[in-house]
Amino acid sequence: MNIRDGRNVRFWNDLWHPQGHIIELTSEIGTQNLGIAREARVCEVLRDGVWRFRNCRDQRIREVIQVVSSFPLSLTVSEPDGVSWKCGEDEFKKKFISSATWHLLRGRKEEVRWNKLVWFPQGVPRYGFISWLAIKDRLATGHQHSTMGQGAGLCLLWRVG
Repeated sequence: MNIRDGRNVRFWNDLWHPQGHIIELTSEIGTQNLGIAREARVCEVLRDGVWRFRNCRDQRIREVIQVVSSFPLSLTVSEPDGVSWKCGEDEFKKKFISSATWHLLRGRKEEVRWNKLVWFPQGVPRYGFISWLAIKDRLATGHQHSTMGQGAGLCLLWRVG
């Protein structure tokens, strides 16, 4: 996040600090101990270049206060906040591109030789998925359960009526 005026960046939940989400550093008790509302914006906590925190005895919360206070941040009232989207390893853009995000998130593997056997234009996706599970030996079968020590057991059918 690019913090300019701090009006659009939530102090607890947005990812504006290098350490991560502040709520994850303090847990829910941090909102009570520091006296900062859950939906507070950065501009409400940082006023005139000074962080407004309540005094607290909890050592973990005091460490988080130190980490936040040491982060160099100055607000510019005339400019709105902005968001940068990660498009590559070290590339950020103003515009969100879902395909770039998908390529960053997914693991890249070598194409397998049997993919055209399972995934083809006229194929039924459900059958392709089951075939893929079978090839990868991931079907939930009685054999797999017995090798895991869960055994298929005796199945009894009761007839009602």
